Amino acid sequence: MPASSGKPTGDSRETLSSSSLSGLTVEQALDLAFSYSDIGRLLEVEQLCRLVLQKVPHQVDAMHLLAALLSQRGQYTEAVQLLREAIRQAPGYAHIHNNLGIALHKLEKSHEAVCASEQAISLRPSSVETGYFKGCQRAYFVDKLA
Repeated sequence: MPASSGKPTGDSRETLSSSSLSGLTVEQALDLAFSYSDIGRLLEVEQLCRLVLQKVPHQVDAMHLLAALLSQRGQYTEAVQLLREAIRQAPGYAHIHNNLGIALHKLEKSHEAVCASEQAISLRPSSVETGYFKGCQRAYFVDKLA
């Protein structure tokens, strides 16, 4: 699951409007979504992320968390769309590039997946996760060409 980027994206003091969530700020809703994610309450995670994105359409953490959830469900096309938008908003966030590579790999877009993984590694070269994924992607890509 994605970690909070720590990057301010939108006014986190804005309150959300939903009958059961009225009065929550964007920041509180995201904190709740991450907490729900940790305990597997994925429907609530999706609802909270979509609610945040209605209020703050380019909120990076909400896009990233929702994309991770969609990827878990096998909804890779929508996940890729969200991840690409998140990258437009926060291009230096390596974990988003890595998750984009994973989703593209699942869509059998190997070349794009390798490029996303390489971008993640260039942003965070010491990451074991991105290095491992790049190796797997390269092996998969070579097999496809053989």
